[in-house]
Amino acid sequence: MRKRISILTGWGQSLGTGHMQRMATLASALERTGWAASELCCESFPSFLPEDVARLHRSSISREPDLIVRDMRDSTECEILNLKKTAPVLVIDDCGEGRNSADFVCDMLPCVRSGCDDRPTETGHFLYGYSFMEELRLLKNSALSKEIDVALYAGMTGGEENARLVIDSLPEGASCALLRGS
Repeated sequence: MRKRISILTGWGQSLGTGHMQRMATLASALERTGWAASELCCESFPSFLPEDVARLHRSSISREPDLIVRDMRDSTECEILNLKKTAPVLVIDDCGEGRNSADFVCDMLPCVRSGCDDRPTETGHFLYGYSFMEELRLLKNSALSKEIDVALYAGMTGGEENARLVIDSLPEGASCALLRGS
């Protein structure tokens, strides 16, 4: 019998679309490969994701899962303990107080907030999606030092204005791969 995985995430406002995109990719891959039956649980579903992923959307956990994956930064202890009544919980990149109550912890990104003493904190080669465009606006005409090549995924709806801002912010002679859309 295939395992059942409920994936909890969110998008929009201060979250951006990164959490939703990576968890939609995970849910789709689990289904496509047959490794697990998955559902993608979030309040609203973005229209920019493909139809094969949209069919996995639920507004809340709809069946009894074997594992709950929660990909957001801000869990509370109460929230994680309530989720654990349903199934074991894996938190991803969580800096909330519930992090230590989860059954499993996965850190994929460096932590920029206090309260995550056991998280990697090296951020020298990483700009967060939810603040990246604002950081570039603040730089204006400042030069960016090129220590590594730049690859940027501007999101499913990355507009021409944002693409131009990224390209114009690179030092002369620097190379950049700018990916956007589906």
